[in-house]
Amino acid sequence: MKSFCCLDFVSKFALVWIMGTVAHAKMVIKSEKSKFDTTVVNCDGTRAQSIKVGSSQIVVLDFIMPPKEVIPSKNVFLIRAIKSDLVIKPQAPGSRSLLVVYVENKRCVLDLVTVPTKSNDVYLIRDPKDSIEEVHVHGI
Repeated sequence: MKSFCCLDFVSKFALVWIMGTVAHAKMVIKSEKSKFDTTVVNCDGTRAQSIKVGSSQIVVLDFIMPPKEVIPSKNVFLIRAIKSDLVIKPQAPGSRSLLVVYVENKRCVLDLVTVPTKSNDVYLIRDPKDSIEEVHVHGI
């Protein structure tokens, strides 16, 4: 936690506005969780992370930034990039493929596995290094 006791009024106002924006972003993610089955997947590029896809379902992989490159090991899933999302649909039951996704200067390896049951609707793909630090402002 950081303390900002010596900032002028304009700086404190700007900091509170930024913090409010972050709080709003957290609130939007929480409200999305109530609409969809959502899971956060930490992707650090060193090992494949499992993504389960229902055999008759579409799954959304939500990245912070739009992916630059998407490379599947097999063409057994339909993959469509829309803004910062990848929409995944299996072409046949029992499909499995590694998916390498490059976002900015980061690599994410995902193990796409088709399952016979319902899976999550949305996977939030995040880098564990990218976290929001809690900030306290004194004297406002």
